[in-house]
Amino acid sequence: MTNRITRVKVTLPESFLLAGLHEPVPAGSYEITTEEESLGDVMYPAYRRLSATIYLPQVPGRIGVGQVIEIGAMELNALLEHADPALE
Repeated sequence: MTNRITRVKVTLPESFLLAGLHEPVPAGSYEITTEEESLGDVMYPAYRRLSATIYLPQVPGRIGVGQVIEIGAMELNALLEHADPALE
């Protein structure tokens, strides 16, 4: 079976904190990627999340590169809750 990968772009109107980062992430648009695996041959399609990541681009004016940060289920839900659907 192949895994299902979903990418969504979310716009967050306020800065936010992610576990493992020392500074808040500024408000803006970010790409969130989830990877899920099929639970097998069942009557209805069902999937289990394997991972969720958020891409943080390089901050202008700072030395460095963009980052891909793995986020947990609670962080993912919080980010999606606070996303501004009017700005998608």
